[in-house]
Amino acid sequence: MDFLPNGKVRLTPSYSHREDVSFTFLSGENNSGSLVVDGNDKEYISNIQPAIKYWIGECQSIPGFLAIITLDTFTRRSGMSMLDSSLSRIQKI
Repeated sequence: MDFLPNGKVRLTPSYSHREDVSFTFLSGENNSGSLVVDGNDKEYISNIQPAIKYWIGECQSIPGFLAIITLDTFTRRSGMSMLDSSLSRIQKI
């Protein structure tokens, strides 16, 4: 976790390489905020867009989003992807 100027916080998943992906959150007024996803793994960044939409957009749960990202980056080390299987279940609901 890195605290940046202007109230920004950058999080990098603990099980990914630092340059793979990071999430920068900025808290705004009236319970609003923004998220910037950055990194070298553009395919992964593209693949997590449904998780962003679901966990942050629909559920309004940053902790839920970060939990699925942590599980996914952990399981990717073993050649699996938690994100793919959990999102397919979400889309069926």
